[in-house]
Amino acid sequence: MDTNRKTPGAEARPKKTNRPGWGWWILLGLALLWISPRFLNRGYGGADIMTACCANLKNIFTAVEMYSADHRGKFPTELSQLVPEYLSGLPTCPLHTKDYGYLVDQKAKNYTIYCYGKHSVLKKIPGYPQFSNSRGLIRPPQEP
Repeated sequence: MDTNRKTPGAEARPKKTNRPGWGWWILLGLALLWISPRFLNRGYGGADIMTACCANLKNIFTAVEMYSADHRGKFPTELSQLVPEYLSGLPTCPLHTKDYGYLVDQKAKNYTIYCYGKHSVLKKIPGYPQFSNSRGLIRPPQEP
């Protein structure tokens, strides 16, 4: 008697699973990519945004000082000169995702790094916070 014999009509059929197909995973991934920046920007509290912005300014300040030490006291003419040797990339404002501004006066040996974005959520004046090599961290003045 042959035990390997299959009964008619009992062909091997793939088992059905309740898992979604690849299309659903792709749609879910695209939806998360579309939604995540909106939640990331809103996920910060006001103080957290200012803290993150100030931390970025301090990191840029440190990179400018390292550049200056390596170039006989000269400051970079633009922040892009710090990449990739001193910074892996230029940080951006955590609220507006804009680059930071940079003003340099080589003769006076002064520079200021500042945030372009108006932190309207925080009711702050545009151009703040700032970091200056002569004054350090400059927080925004209170609006009237």
